[in-house]
Amino acid sequence: MLLHVFPYMPIQGFTTVDLGFERGNNLSNIVTKIDDYSATKTYLDLFEQVWNDDDKMEDITEEVVEYINWRN
Repeated sequence: MLLHVFPYMPIQGFTTVDLGFERGNNLSNIVTKIDDYSATKTYLDLFEQVWNDDDKMEDITEEVVEYINWRN
């Protein structure tokens, strides 16, 4: 059972633009919280599937840290 776990969408929230790594041209960014258990489980399962796929993911931690440090 999942407790206090809620997905926020759009799932595109993990793009380099949404993370502040690159400049985007969005006029707005509306985010919705979902508190339904079955929908939450679906989103968490999808996240885990993508997160654990090395062909689709790349660790850019150092680049993000450098960008944040450069901006400050």
